[in-house]
Amino acid sequence: MSSTPSESQTGFIAFVERVGRRIPDPVILFIWFLAGTLILTALIGGLSFETFGAAGEPVQHEIRNMLASENVVWLFDNALLANWLGFGGGVLGVILIVMLGVGVAEHSGLFAAVLKKVSRGIPEKWLPDPYQYFWTPS
Repeated sequence: MSSTPSESQTGFIAFVERVGRRIPDPVILFIWFLAGTLILTALIGGLSFETFGAAGEPVQHEIRNMLASENVVWLFDNALLANWLGFGGGVLGVILIVMLGVGVAEHSGLFAAVLKKVSRGIPEKWLPDPYQYFWTPS
C-alpha cells in the first residue's frame, strides 16, 4: 500500500474506515458492556421503581446487585446455561461447541494441513473449481 492517500482514502469514507478499524472485536465489546452493567448494578442495586402492567395496574420492580453471590449463581444457572443451551430445543449449545471447535481448528492450521495431506496426490484437473476456490488456504 502506498503512503499517499488516493481518491478512495479521503473524505468521509476514509473517516469511516479509520473509525471502523479502531472498533475492537465484538467479543471485547461484549465483555466491556457486561463489566459496565455489573458495575452499574452494584452502584444502583436496591433501588426500586414502578411501571404500569398490561391491565394498567402498577407493578413494582427492584434493581438487583448482580455482583451479590446469590445473583452470580443465578446468572450462570439461568441466564447463561438455561437460556443459551435451551434455545431452539438445545440446538444452539451444539452449534456453539461446533463453532468453537471449527475456530480452533482453523486458527491452528489443522484444516490447511489436512487439506494439503488429502489433496497431495490428486491431479489438479480432477479438482472442481469451487473446491479450488473455497479450500485454497489464504
